[in-house]
Amino acid sequence: MSPTGDAPPTASSSYRTRRGILFALTPGRVVLLDVPADRYFCLPEDLDLAFRALAAGKDPDVLPQAVEQLLREDVITMAPEGVPILAAAPPAPRVELPASSAHPVSAIAAVTRSMLLASFEERFLSLERRLLRLKVPGDDAASDASLEVEAARRFAAARTMLPFRRKCLRDSFALLHFLGRGRGVAGARLVVGVTMDPFGAHAWVQYGETVLNDRVDRVTAFTPILVA
Repeated sequence: MSPTGDAPPTASSSYRTRRGILFALTPGRVVLLDVPADRYFCLPEDLDLAFRALAAGKDPDVLPQAVEQLLREDVITMAPEGVPILAAAPPAPRVELPASSAHPVSAIAAVTRSMLLASFEERFLSLERRLLRLKVPGDDAASDASLEVEAARRFAAARTMLPFRRKCLRDSFALLHFLGRGRGVAGARLVVGVTMDPFGAHAWVQYGETVLNDRVDRVTAFTPILVA
């Protein structure tokens, strides 16, 4: 569906979400994220059922009026044959970051710069612009997860020494900047997940199955909606 999500082609071949719209199939409701508008939203029950049918690869003719409404509201658009609707699907998080033995002072200056950059972006840039600044990892990205795990440990140790209020999305962008995603030389990914009843959104950084800045039991409570 989107360059920010990775998933197998298991959905409808005649419709796709409009560019900039991501979604998560949470238990009971579809949650959508309009990245350019920087907002989450849900669908009325009939449109929710139709969207789930499309995402499951079912025949859209079963709910033609609801599908037409999704098209009119610019949630979905016609797509070439074989282009599916896909949800974000990062690897299942299984491993947490071990505690660092490094002295936090060694990374305080670099972590402070990363936090200030992330704070500036949060205040002055849209979510879409912030995501665009994260270059997709290329061939020169770190191939050994241990390199980024150790860097994330240094970040975590230094972060405890800084007087910034904890904010999951800003802190995750700061960690990605510290790891070098702005230069395309890090393989870690930003993941944003959502939950319902009540609604909540949470962000973390993940390298493969390793969560770099949170606990596994916390992040698994959220259904991924964005991977960048």
